Amino acid sequence: MTGRLVDLWAGLREARARRRADETWRRQDARRVRAAVERVVDRANPQLRALGGYRRRLEGVVRPALDYCRSLAETIPGPVVLDRRQWMADPLVNALFGSPQRLRSALTNTTVCRFLKEMPSSTDDCYALLLATPTIRNQTGVGLIGSTLRRDVPQATLSFSDHRVILPSFDLAGLRANIERAGLDALVGAAVAELVEHERRIAELEDRLRIVRLKHRVTRAPDLDLDLVGEPAVAQHAEHLALGERIADLERQLGEARRGFVGLDDYLSRLAELLGDPAHLIGTTREQVRVDRMNVIRRPNEPQQAAELDLVRGRRGGKVGRVMLMVRFPRAELISEEERSAAFDRYVNASRPRH
Repeated sequence: MTGRLVDLWAGLREARARRRADETWRRQDARRVRAAVERVVDRANPQLRALGGYRRRLEGVVRPALDYCRSLAETIPGPVVLDRRQWMADPLVNALFGSPQRLRSALTNTTVCRFLKEMPSSTDDCYALLLATPTIRNQTGVGLIGSTLRRDVPQATLSFSDHRVILPSFDLAGLRANIERAGLDALVGAAVAELVEHERRIAELEDRLRIVRLKHRVTRAPDLDLDLVGEPAVAQHAEHLALGERIADLERQLGEARRGFVGLDDYLSRLAELLGDPAHLIGTTREQVRVDRMNVIRRPNEPQQAAELDLVRGRRGGKVGRVMLMVRFPRAELISEEERSAAFDRYVNASRPRH
């Protein structure tokens, strides 16, 4: 009997611990969603706080939007080590940067330097998100045609520019959290861009309607006016009718554009609608490209030695953009103040005229 009581008591304690853990998770999740809602409002339109129930209306779409941003962060490969040794050994790092110096210059940016200065840590490594713009250029180069070596072979080369190292953190979990938060910001930015484009469309229709109405007023039926320039009455009447049809069409288009887009309440509804379909706004695409050591793109059937690069690129709407990669690098790879000062002195001395 005593053993059964002990087991019962242990089961009750375990159930109570689970309930407490669940309650703690729910409170943390609620705080996370509330903070995300306020972040959305700050970036979309702070005036939305004047609407009663704005939090409730946004929480239902912000929670799955956060989950979507977390899933996007998980699709980004890495972390890949960035240092001079990896530039020699890793085909991806070699392809991303034309030289070890370019790698170090990309790492030594204001964002990373400020982070390391303001957030001191005992760890030597830093994590961040690397963004880079890929470019394919067509050119001629040396290649084999059959068994003949030729210098005018058409080739395509892959290069990367506009490197940005952002969202630094001292651990991988912190980097993923930064990417999730930045993903939500990008999601809101894409939604607001669509709303702004819709507002621009309304303004454009209003301007066109105003101009067409003025033209319609000028081309009144000729039998009501003194004909001073001798325009053919039939042509003027036809233009008057055509402009009237154009006015009716523009009024129809304007009415459709304004429907559900009048006041702040409609703005909130449209914002929630857009955030409810995050994959329409932002996402990632995966591409594979095979390149040799000179970044020449090679087909699978070509004999040259080449590496298969797996690239993940960001997408906004239907537009595909930069390559994204989680990276890890030691502080020693940053260009020091002494190195920068020495490089500046060399540049100044080389620029001085020689007598």
